[in-house]
Amino acid sequence: IHVARRNADLRKQVRFQGLPDSEIPLVSDKWEPYQRKYICTHGWKERERSTGKRTSHKLRRTECPFQMLAQVVMRRGGTWGIVPKREVYSHNHPISDGIYRSYPDIRQVPVGSALMPGIELLVDADAGTSSIYNYIRENSNHRVTMDDVRNLVARMHKKGKLSL
Repeated sequence: IHVARRNADLRKQVRFQGLPDSEIPLVSDKWEPYQRKYICTHGWKERERSTGKRTSHKLRRTECPFQMLAQVVMRRGGTWGIVPKREVYSHNHPISDGIYRSYPDIRQVPVGSALMPGIELLVDADAGTSSIYNYIRENSNHRVTMDDVRNLVARMHKKGKLSL
């Protein structure tokens, strides 16, 4: 929920109608967003997207109940802070560092990474995928696979061809 919406809802309340903004506990714009819900990466509902001819075997959707609502509140001293609400700290699936690091979005090198200039240099020099793989593994905590490196190189070549 955005700060503007929360403040508009407060102004509409009967107890605050007719009062100047200085007397209403409005949230400052610097606290944007006013409220945010965090869920487990497995927290999505299971939904079938295809006719079932080629089934996906590595699905993360287990409707995991883990959630936390972070909300801006005014504390007793008149200062603003963030408080967790409606939190459920249990999972319905195994969790470990190894499982987390195997997820593609954690494993792969992001486009804005500090490693990208070095990777681009290696690609321009026609270095092999194993050299790029070793460079990434030695200079970061990304646990890329060889397939990730091949896909990254293919995307970079495609991007290079499009910009010519």
